[in-house]
Amino acid sequence: MISEAEDEGAQDGQVIADAVARLRKRGQNAGRIASLTMVALILIVLLALSFYLGAPIYRFVIDGRVQFLDSSIETGEATIERLEEEREGIRDRLATALERTGAKILDSAGDHIGPIVTLPDGATIIASTIDGVILRSLDGGTGWEPVFENDRLAISQMLALTNGVTIIASASDGSMLRSINSGADWQLVLEGNGPVVWQLLALSDGGTVLAGDLFGNILRSSNRGLDWNLVREGNGISIEMLQALSDGVTVFASDDNGNIFRSVNSGLKWEKVWEDNEQRFCCEVRIVALSDVATVLAAEKGGNILRSSNGGLDWETVYEVTGSTTTRHLALLGGTTVLADDGYGGILRSSNGGLDW
Repeated sequence: MISEAEDEGAQDGQVIADAVARLRKRGQNAGRIASLTMVALILIVLLALSFYLGAPIYRFVIDGRVQFLDSSIETGEATIERLEEEREGIRDRLATALERTGAKILDSAGDHIGPIVTLPDGATIIASTIDGVILRSLDGGTGWEPVFENDRLAISQMLALTNGVTIIASASDGSMLRSINSGADWQLVLEGNGPVVWQLLALSDGGTVLAGDLFGNILRSSNRGLDWNLVREGNGISIEMLQALSDGVTVFASDDNGNIFRSVNSGLKWEKVWEDNEQRFCCEVRIVALSDVATVLAAEKGGNILRSSNGGLDWETVYEVTGSTTTRHLALLGGTTVLADDGYGGILRSSNGGLDW
């Protein structure tokens, strides 16, 4: 039988054991808290070090980009300033010439010089403005006189035909003007009720003229611009290029989406021969044909170069690029050697008719 003293001793021992267990548990919890606290302190120190070390690098990168943007802006502003100075110089020289001849001087609202053409004699120059004035010089640009004025017709394009006396001008409302005496007199041959004509092309036969407008329409004249007929109805995408091959009957057109159209009968009928599904071409397509005429190359602002071996009916990509778009030009050196620029100062060369670059 357990005595009362032994029972009390057992109870005291249990109390002590429970206290020790609680203290041990608290110690374990404190250890965990201390470990977590240490980890947190280490993370804070690492974050502080990364910020301390990374901030200068980040600032360096940002400062570099800011300096690059500032330099680009300064270069662009300098280019704009130079172009403005050149434009003002042209206007001043033209105004001086007009003063010497006693002709009307364009006022401040009409000083925007538009398309200019020089006739084969080298002395007759026709200049136009976006305010509907056409000027003529008979002495290589020293003296000028206005030969046509209509402030409703902003001249967008001018084309001198190979006969040396016929000139065609298009206006912003789709009107077409024509002169058959070297620009001395002008006749309105097509009343404008449509979009502006962007492109004018004269074929080698001397009488056929094609016009492409902002809505993708192509007009054709077979009598040096006197009468015009719609030969291709547009779909709202502007015609950005009209170019003929040396055979005199094959003509290409491209639209603002990079699609290429072909006519094999001097612009009477048109068919789409290349569709740019990615619409990477963005505007004007350059065309060059080798001496056999059957081999045709096309370069576009997206950077790709296309090749056709059957006169532009079928096309394949022979040079493909990725990245930002750029304008390419094609130059035929003779035979099968072709050059192209990449828009960044580089020159591409093909010595086998555009198959390899």
